[in-house]
Amino acid sequence: MARKDRIYSRGMRVKAVISAVLIGFLVLLTVVLIIFFSFKKYITYTSEGVRLDVPWLEETQEEENSPGNS
Repeated sequence: MARKDRIYSRGMRVKAVISAVLIGFLVLLTVVLIIFFSFKKYITYTSEGVRLDVPWLEETQEEENSPGNS
């Protein structure tokens, strides 16, 4: 009878690991979708391809390229 308990216990551990991985994947997928749809308004389609125009990143790039920064 002890042997059945050990097998059952292993099965529960495997199910717990699979459940944790699945939950982690679903959380990651949800975060990616939220980021995608929140940045959707910053996507610009040009003849050269798709470009992401994020205002706070553009300000940082302008400051780095200014003549005062050497």
